[in-house]
Amino acid sequence: MRNKLHDGPTEAFEILNGRINRQSGRPKASLAALQWAADRANMSYGIFTQRLTQDDEARIQEEYNEWRNVN
Repeated sequence: MRNKLHDGPTEAFEILNGRINRQSGRPKASLAALQWAADRANMSYGIFTQRLTQDDEARIQEEYNEWRNVN
């Protein structure tokens, strides 16, 4: 059984040029997009991002890009 406190995260990532970069593929969302979505949800960035899947991040990035193009 895996112990999250001792074994570390399930997937390594780094933050590069304001985007979360996972070893398994290209970044899904920029930090700006994630903060924008957290603000819209009236949640802190840390709490908001703990519950996201990669599909959520991709959807948030698309919505953020649309919002930036309108504003």
